[in-house]
Amino acid sequence: APADEQGVLVRDILEAEAKLKKEREEGDEGGEESTGIVLKRLGKRHGGGGGGGGAAGMGIKSNDHAGIRELVQKLTQSSHPLAKSMDYLQEDLENMAKEYRFWVTERRVFQEKLGEEQRMAGEEGASDAQLADLDGQIH
Repeated sequence: APADEQGVLVRDILEAEAKLKKEREEGDEGGEESTGIVLKRLGKRHGGGGGGGGAAGMGIKSNDHAGIRELVQKLTQSSHPLAKSMDYLQEDLENMAKEYRFWVTERRVFQEKLGEEQRMAGEEGASDAQLADLDGQIH
């Protein structure tokens, strides 16, 4: 669909997707392999054994603040387009409600105009009938 037919929300989502895609492509060129959001448990697992989950499985130690910070940043960057969409959702709802009120008012105004026109047409028809009756009485 042409850009001028799309709503603000759709345009913002498309822009965010394009930006995210561009960032992914730049990340792939840097040698990193991005698979999206991967949530893993941080800290030690209960029950022993090195299961491969958690921060240790990702090469991050529980006291590695830089690694944890990097994970949080990736999560935040990945969730930002969704958060931005949610921000515009309320704005779009308000705009739709405002437009609905406009059209309800517009309908009411034109309904009144139609009623007035119909009343006038009825009076005009009665006047024409009265003139024809008087014309008939004269002749």
